Amino acid sequence: MTTRRRWTTALLAALAATALAGCTVERVGAAAVVDGDPISTERVQDLTQEYLDAVPGADAGQAQRAILQSLVLERVYDRAADRLDVGVSASRVAQETRQLERFVHENALCPEDQTIEECLPGLLAARNTPGVAPSRVADWVRGQVLLEQVTMEINDLSQGEAATEEMAQKTNRRLQRIAAGMDIEVNPRFGRWAGDAVIVPVTSGGLASDVAELEKNS
Repeated sequence: MTTRRRWTTALLAALAATALAGCTVERVGAAAVVDGDPISTERVQDLTQEYLDAVPGADAGQAQRAILQSLVLERVYDRAADRLDVGVSASRVAQETRQLERFVHENALCPEDQTIEECLPGLLAARNTPGVAPSRVADWVRGQVLLEQVTMEINDLSQGEAATEEMAQKTNRRLQRIAAGMDIEVNPRFGRWAGDAVIVPVTSGGLASDVAELEKNS
């Protein structure tokens, strides 16, 4: 897949959702726990505040859920990559990030005086991919490239060959099975897993106090 095709696709369409299932067990200090490894509440809230500072007017609750979802999903992608024996090096991530920065500037998607970290969060938010904080732009790039590698391996694609919608669905089904074998727990203060992998608020409104605090400080 060419760089132009990859980033055009990534910027103009949301990442295909992976249907995940998980239980919701509250852990002190953790927003979620994946295979015993906690994702701290503090980290999620710090990243959410960083995102709200970068994208004024963004919905705090939506951003917080998207950030937590991305932190969980990247662990699912890592597990899939391990099983398929594929990976992405730090140098590859740096290279792809530089190429993405050139792409958005050459296509006037970002002001020339803005770095990719300053520009991409708002650009993605406008294209229905919220919650990418400036400090996690490289992580987002890594996830895109890693998912591409996983898709290529699952569908036996050669380098540069584009995946079809049917292939993307096959990849999602494989990721679903991998995720089902993982112990994914979400703190009900932050919501619950829905069938389409979106973290939605619990009916008790347990997320409300965190969101109100973030909105007050934004």
